Amino acid sequence: MRIFFTFLLLITALGSQAQIKVVLVRHSVKSDNTSRDPDLSAEGKNYAEALGRFLENESFDGAYATPFKRTHQTIEKVAVKNQLAIRDYPPVDGKGLLAKIQESGQKSVIVAGHSNTIHHLINYFVPEAKMEELDESDYGKVFLISYYGDRPASLFVLNTKDWIK
Repeated sequence: MRIFFTFLLLITALGSQAQIKVVLVRHSVKSDNTSRDPDLSAEGKNYAEALGRFLENESFDGAYATPFKRTHQTIEKVAVKNQLAIRDYPPVDGKGLLAKIQESGQKSVIVAGHSNTIHHLINYFVPEAKMEELDESDYGKVFLISYYGDRPASLFVLNTKDWIK
């Protein structure tokens, strides 16, 4: 619980100073590995619900996901709460995603990606992070990026396995 409150303080403090606050998550557990575009599994849906509860007091003015059901389903509760349509973005195009966010004038966005794409976005926004590809079995992290534009961005990583059940 202490981690939860620390993260909320960070998300508020860092986000209020940042030009753009990006909350980045990997899609939750998918139902199968046999189809190209599976839904979330029961466990994945529970995680998505818990993520929505975790972020229910945060305001977002943008929601982005890769064009797959599992990424959309992971952030759907957050998008609905903030009355946002989820916009698609190309999975590894940090520059393009930033351009979409800036063109829209958004200051606080949630983004869902994949184990093999999130590191590209993090490394674009925070080059010194030198993030590696996530393991296929790693569904438990929330990444907070505070992007300033004129100075280095900051990155905070929360392992949600400690509080999401």
